Amino acid sequence: MMKTLDLYILRRVFWPLAAALGVTVLALLLERLVRLLDLLVNKGGPLSLLVQMLTNLIPHYLGIALPAAFFVAVLLAIMRLSQSSEIHAMQAAGISLWRLIAPILVLAAGLTALNAVTINYLQPHARYAYRAATFALINNAWNIAVETGVFFTGFRDTVILVDGLDDDGTTITGIFAYRRDDPGRATVITAHKGVLSSRAGAQPPALHLFRGLRTEIGPGASEPNAVRFERFDLTLDFAVAPKQFRTRGRDEEELTLDELWAARAQPPEGVAPALIRAEIHHRLVRSLTILVLPFLAVPLAIASGQARRTRNLSLGFGLIVIVVYHYILQLGYSLASVERLSPYIGLWLPFGLLAGGSLWSFIAAGRRPEGNLLADALARLDGAVRLVYARRGWQRGAG
Repeated sequence: MMKTLDLYILRRVFWPLAAALGVTVLALLLERLVRLLDLLVNKGGPLSLLVQMLTNLIPHYLGIALPAAFFVAVLLAIMRLSQSSEIHAMQAAGISLWRLIAPILVLAAGLTALNAVTINYLQPHARYAYRAATFALINNAWNIAVETGVFFTGFRDTVILVDGLDDDGTTITGIFAYRRDDPGRATVITAHKGVLSSRAGAQPPALHLFRGLRTEIGPGASEPNAVRFERFDLTLDFAVAPKQFRTRGRDEEELTLDELWAARAQPPEGVAPALIRAEIHHRLVRSLTILVLPFLAVPLAIASGQARRTRNLSLGFGLIVIVVYHYILQLGYSLASVERLSPYIGLWLPFGLLAGGSLWSFIAAGRRPEGNLLADALARLDGAVRLVYARRGWQRGAG
């Protein structure tokens, strides 16, 4: 019976969690997509680079969205159980609130581990990859140098003239290329269309030419050798190699938790030891926060009552608490990173207050589901909201 109850509660939590997490991450990615598209159009980078940059943003946004999505999922799940009087029936059958929340705490432990891996290991590597992709887009030698109607001599042995360059920076039209291979030997290539593509590793990029004519002029030849082609790959060897992005680890945000711990005594150049310590404490606090959220969500859901307005107040109040807690941690991190405040005060104290207040509310809800302090506070807040709406309606009627 208990296994059936656990699965039932987990199903109630899982689907809202998946929906909230998916919607939140998608919304954050779409917001960033607008800015990346603007950068892509201005710099003329390939679409594949945009997809790579968005993929590298997923761990960052997942670390932000997971705690909030889990809190909302638990709140909605317990709220539905409370509204349908299922919680009252369970408590009447001798099932305590602690037993009821047990499967949720198991799920919270799993999500805490996932969040810890995301924050401490996936995010540093993804953040570096995102910055490297941004650097490659901004410092792309092809996009910077090539202009329509102008001879480009930036290759070691090839001169190129193009008539048209698309917005993506990789598709060109009307190509003329002159290459001198050996002394006295030259190749002239004309093509209707070309597509630039990068190669793996440190190999130079290639220009894929379509529907063109390749003419070779050799020493001692009586006449040129001309060959029509449907596709020809022209390797582009830049005379000045594009700038290479720096190695990972010069920024504390690009270091994993193990690397941060090892860098306490000798941090990277330009990074203060206080910033390393603040980063470690900040990541640990963020990782452990998920374990606390069920103890806040459950009493809020039980105290919501039957009225829709009160349910909305519970959801709104809970989200305000999460947002305020997030900004308090950001402030504590900023102050701790410049040694204006101890990380135990700026980071662990807010975590302790959230954990203590949530646990106290949970215990109070288990003892008095309908008459605890949190339920009374929500009822008074609901009364104040009703009074405001009533006065606004009276003023409109009087006007």
